[in-house]
Amino acid sequence: FFLSQTIGASKPKKEFFDYCFSALGNPDKKAVMMLGDRITSDMVGGKEYGIITCWFDRRREEDFPSDYKIHSLKELKEIL
Repeated sequence: FFLSQTIGASKPKKEFFDYCFSALGNPDKKAVMMLGDRITSDMVGGKEYGIITCWFDRRREEDFPSDYKIHSLKELKEIL
């Protein structure tokens, strides 16, 4: 996992995702999924960076136009 304190940039900034992708060997964006529980940092950041997004909405809050939406981590298995 990646920590914004170590990277020096936080989500949703492009620099955060640039660092992560570089550390992972610059994989194809179509092969990477941002799984997160925060709309403003995780989902917005992933969408703006052009990667697949999966919103972990365990509290069943408002809708957000993510690629996937789950309410429990068990549901992630079906997506992957």
